Amino acid sequence: MNEKTRRAIETHIERIIKEFRFENQRADNLEKCPCYAQNKPCHNIPLEEFNCLLCFCPEYNTSNSEGGCKIPEKGKGEWFYHPSHQTGRIWDCSNCGYPNREEIVREYLKAIFSLNE
Repeated sequence: MNEKTRRAIETHIERIIKEFRFENQRADNLEKCPCYAQNKPCHNIPLEEFNCLLCFCPEYNTSNSEGGCKIPEKGKGEWFYHPSHQTGRIWDCSNCGYPNREEIVREYLKAIFSLNE
């Protein structure tokens, strides 16, 4: 990738990150998320670090019906009892803010555009 292309992609990554900051999403999409209406992010992360782009974590294990985390050492998720689920448990990520941190979003976007090489 030439340097001009790399700079253009990096500029767009920063625009994407800015667009998906909690306060920007709240201003533009108040009805789309109950957290926007409450003006409270869904995870306990400082507002200036919070980003909504990866609302559904790319590290959530969808290979089975109970879920799980592909990177448990980074998250703070836990199993919780769910009587109507066939296994009796479901993975709960509410204590994890891993995918909502701006620095993580930036790294995912760089990986998608092959800028981490």
